[in-house]
Order: sequence, then structure tokens, then C-alpha cells
Amino acid sequence: MLDFAQLPEQARLAVEAAGGDLATVKRLVLLGHGGRDFWDALCRANRSDPHPVDGYSRQVAETLARGYWGLGDALLLYPGSAPLPLMQLGQIAGWHRPSPLGIGIHPRFGIWSAYRAAFVTGAWLPLRRELPATSPCESCMERPCFGACPVGAVSANALDVAACAEFRLRDDSPCAQRCLARSACPVASGSRYSDEQIRHHYSRSLMTLQRYFGADGPPRGYTHRLL
Repeated sequence: MLDFAQLPEQARLAVEAAGGDLATVKRLVLLGHGGRDFWDALCRANRSDPHPVDGYSRQVAETLARGYWGLGDALLLYPGSAPLPLMQLGQIAGWHRPSPLGIGIHPRFGIWSAYRAAFVTGAWLPLRRELPATSPCESCMERPCFGACPVGAVSANALDVAACAEFRLRDDSPCAQRCLARSACPVASGSRYSDEQIRHHYSRSLMTLQRYFGADGPPRGYTHRLL
């Protein structure tokens, strides 16, 4: 639970886009998962859903907000149509640190974690923020993720999105349905997603690349700076 008054402007814009009243919002609740349990529960609940991750995440958020906490005013922001800075919110909550892969690394689950839902409420829920742990990347001397990337897109300062996307969009690319650099990370390897979950997420991200950048990928020089 985060103090809404202390959150970045994007959170306020998301509330407005969802039709919420900024004057009444007190807390933002961010929901995430680590390891394989989320996917296993999702498969038991709604495998027929055309958008299973978002559908199950909405279901969990609804059950928590209204079923367990009785929050009649809970307003779901994510999954939703308005952009919400999930990575920034996760860092504010103390749940992850940046990694060379451009995704957060959790002290327990490593890079096998994600943020799945967020909602706001006018209830004065107790604030909960964890102290940010030291990033496992800081003590990793071998950096196997660097060498595992076939195009050298992973480095200490920025993820070269252009090189990554262009290579993933090639015919028969070994990175189309997975990230070799991510799989090479030794942190919390026991939390690694199942092959089925990895294929699901990366096939969706590949479709996003194809939709936004086309067959040629993003323009040269396009990078994703680490938070």
C-alpha cells in the first residue's frame, strides 16, 4: 500500500482516465508475484480467457479489494487502458532494484517477478513499504547475462532496445520466444518461470514489437535507460 499523495503524476493521470475522483483517493495498492505460483493458479482458474494474465489479475484484485477488504470504492487502474509506471511504483515500494536487462530484480525472486495489478481506494489502509535491498547485480562478478545476449544488447548502463528488437524480429531468431540473457541469470534460478509461461509472455511481447516497429525494428540509437 502506497500513499497516493506521494506518487508520480502518471498515477494521477491514470485515476482521471479511469474516471476516479482524485480528491477522495488515499492509497494505491500494487499487486505483484514472484516465481511459478501465479501461472499455476492462473491455469487452474481461466485457461480459456483470451487474455489470461490480465483476466486473472483483475479477478485477484477484485477478490482482494471487495471480497477480503470490503472496499466498495476500489478503482482498478491496471490492467487498464491508461499508462501506469509499474516499475517506478515497484521501486517506490522497495520491491525491486534495476537490472542490466531493463527489468527489476527482486531480492528473493530475482528477475522472475512482475507487477500484475494496481487499484486505488479512499480507505486509509496501513502503509507498507519495504526497505530497498542491495541489488544482486552489484555483487555479480561474472555477469553471464552480458555474454548470453547474441547481439550484445545487455550492458551495465542501458538495454539496447533497437538491437534486441531487431534480432528478435528476424526469421528463426532464438530470442523470439525467450530471452537468452534472462535465462542465464544465476539469481533465484529456482523461481524461473515454466517454459509455457515464458513462451506466453515472449510471444505477446514479440507481437507488440511487430505492431509498433514492424519487421525492421525500432530506429538505431533507440535505448531503454535503466531507472
